[in-house]
Amino acid sequence: MKYLINEIDENKKFDSLLDTYTKILNQNKNKSQSIMIIVPNNNTKLKYERNVNLDYSEEININTYIGFLKKELVKYWPIVMENCNLIKKSFISPVFIQNSLTEYIITREVERKRNLEGYFEDLTGTNRSIAKSIINNISKASLNLIEFSSIWEKIYLSKKNRDKLLRFSFTQMDEIINYYIDLLLENSMLDNSLSVYLYNNYLLNDRRYIEDFKRQTKYLIIESLENSSVAECEFIRSVSPYLDDTYIYFNKKRDYSAFNNVDMKYIQKNIVMDIEKDLENNIANTESLNSDKYTNVQMEDIYLLPAKIYLNQSSQLYSEMVGEVCNKVLNLVNNGVNPKDIAVISPINNSILDYSLENTLSKNNIKVFNTKKDGKVIDYPYANALIVAACIFYEYLEFIREEDYINFIETILSVNRIQAYKIFKNKDNFKDKTELNIQNSIEDIQNSIENLKDLDCKSKLEKKIIEYKKILKYIKEKRNDNLKIDEFLMQFYIDQMLSLSDGRDNVSICKKIIQESDTFTKSISLLGLDKQNEKEKIFIDALKSTINDFYTTMELEYSKEENSIVITTPYSYISTNMKRPIQIWVDIGSNAWNMKIEKDISNMIVLRKSFEEKRIYTDDFEDYYKKYYLYNTIYNLLIKAKEVYAYKSEYTVNGYMQESMLYGILLKVT
Repeated sequence: MKYLINEIDENKKFDSLLDTYTKILNQNKNKSQSIMIIVPNNNTKLKYERNVNLDYSEEININTYIGFLKKELVKYWPIVMENCNLIKKSFISPVFIQNSLTEYIITREVERKRNLEGYFEDLTGTNRSIAKSIINNISKASLNLIEFSSIWEKIYLSKKNRDKLLRFSFTQMDEIINYYIDLLLENSMLDNSLSVYLYNNYLLNDRRYIEDFKRQTKYLIIESLENSSVAECEFIRSVSPYLDDTYIYFNKKRDYSAFNNVDMKYIQKNIVMDIEKDLENNIANTESLNSDKYTNVQMEDIYLLPAKIYLNQSSQLYSEMVGEVCNKVLNLVNNGVNPKDIAVISPINNSILDYSLENTLSKNNIKVFNTKKDGKVIDYPYANALIVAACIFYEYLEFIREEDYINFIETILSVNRIQAYKIFKNKDNFKDKTELNIQNSIEDIQNSIENLKDLDCKSKLEKKIIEYKKILKYIKEKRNDNLKIDEFLMQFYIDQMLSLSDGRDNVSICKKIIQESDTFTKSISLLGLDKQNEKEKIFIDALKSTINDFYTTMELEYSKEENSIVITTPYSYISTNMKRPIQIWVDIGSNAWNMKIEKDISNMIVLRKSFEEKRIYTDDFEDYYKKYYLYNTIYNLLIKAKEVYAYKSEYTVNGYMQESMLYGILLKVT
């Protein structure tokens, strides 16, 4: 039996699902392994695992869809290899690669093809932006169960001006997609997209696999149908006939972003309507599937929400608006509002807002947690120090910019910027790049720093130069130990950085780099990409060019419990289930609140299963979806708020006049 549970309130859904899960467990003598729960993300997974209280049970079977697929592919890899002739190298199990390696491989292939063969000559984007479009296309196609070979044609045929477009960029994209897929599959290596592809094509339709699945699984609980891809929906449809019961939780109004891997039309037709037909009036809740729950969010829905909205459009300049936001936050806190109850929401990562707000609040001893990490890992001083040390270790000195070297000296010696600069300027007094002629260097530094007149300052500087010599000697001696890159980075961090004033505070970012260096270089070797360049050099190149920082699931979950103001985006706020009664919306005049969907060589709407073949994606389509997702975003933000303070400036940060769809909507509801 399939049950559909309609619930808009996230807390009520959480309690209902736990109650359902507990009842099934009690009926089945705590055999938790036979009850599968599919959740949308690892944050939600962690939340349920923390709240399942059992005296005893088997392993708790809670996974994301991708997490479940990967476990199954590892377990049944021999079946996949038997059925898929694209896999050339035989391994006991597949190797899963990081997103950073995917981006590196495709970016470098785009760059190579553009330089050597003039690919994508009609596109003005960077190599990285083109690569990201290609990666998104691969991901969307796999999750929508669309053949990779048809991606270019579906997008090309949807173009309203296709008669005036050359096909070259689209067929060139197809060539790079084929290169990437063949490279990975030949070597038994998978990313998330290929995991979905292999599972659906070579396991889900295999009789032996289905028989095993039937023996092991009796119940399926889908935590968020509204977050389910077409592939996940097909999984539900395929396995439900073999199960005792399937429980599906659904909130139609939570379809808040075009960038999610969700095809709501497909869900309505193939899951919701199927259940309506099968169950007729015997639905888990008492509301009809034909009720208003299944209509799009309208202006009336937004207007009827109880949150009070206060509109501030007094600022002409962007900087004035940022100042108003900072003053409002301070005013709220000074009037007794708990920082934990305040969220500052801006449509995109905004360094001006982030810096101004964090600087203002820190001066007033107010903590801030910013979920919007858009910088590279290498941007952190301790991360930079690790990588400069690795460059010295491997003698990749071409990777070290002057700024990187000065930052390295400043961090590793705990000196100020001026001292670090003076030491850097005298670094050529090293023999073989690693040994320092101390006396000459001291004399040069002393002669060039006029304000170092007292002996105490000179003595301290001499000590720092000696320390620097010891560090370089340490790195040189480590070359004799035949260390892998992760081993060197680990030893350098423990021996030279952990004892620094902020050494322990930076353990997280250093740990990320060390772990990434290990998995990245191993994958490079398995793919055979280290024939022309050393794998360590490729990793450092990737780290400096493509590998971005991110928060772990645990870090994001802990942030909810901290007594700090959060700075975030609408997407992050909704997707991580934040709930703060006071929201401050920044830059509501910006069209970044409803981003353009159609791009030069990508379109996530066109790559949906429900989008008709060869249909033109017109401006009317674009306007409809931008409005649809903006309404849903507003609704999902307001439903969690008591008060919203919305700020607008007449001019953008670049000095252009602006007026957005969001601003027009708020004028109507305030």
